[in-house]
Formats: sequence, C-alpha cells, structure tokens
Amino acid sequence: MKNILWIDQDGFKRRSLVRDTDGIDRIRQGIPVEFPDVYGDGWNELAKEIANILVEDNVRTYADLLHSQPTINAISNVVKRRIIDSYRNASKSNQ
Repeated sequence: MKNILWIDQDGFKRRSLVRDTDGIDRIRQGIPVEFPDVYGDGWNELAKEIANILVEDNVRTYADLLHSQPTINAISNVVKRRIIDSYRNASKSNQ
C-alpha cells in the first residue's frame, strides 16, 4: 500500500492508501487516511475567544498587532489548544 497526498475539489489536501499496483486515477477510491475533525463545532467559540483576546489587549489595527507579540502568542495558543484537543478526543474515541 502506498500513502498518497491529493487535493479534493474544495482545495483540501487529503491522504489515501492505495494498492501499490493502482494508478494515480484510483486515489479517490483508496482508503482515506483522515485526521481528527478540526472543522466541526466550536469555531464560533474559537472566534469569540480570539476576539476577546484582541479586545483585552486593545489591538485595533494591523500596526497594533505587529507590535503585540504577547497577543499573537495568546491567539496561537488558543488555536493550538483546539487542534490538540481535537486529536486527543479522536484518540480517546478510537480506544
């Protein structure tokens, strides 16, 4: 089996397992190798959390953001936490 990276019609990168003897045209029929759903519920909550960080740190312009590394770090941590939690929850449900 080979693990093939491809792009779907919506522009998302995907991975599929296909037989070594299958041609490139068989990728979509292969076994999907999916990651946890990070697109599901909770994006509104994530957006609210990011907005609250920006308001708390008084970031109103691009220049404000460029000069506020702690704000950028806080936003990055919120996003990383969501992704890590998605993987952790998927791991628990697969056990």
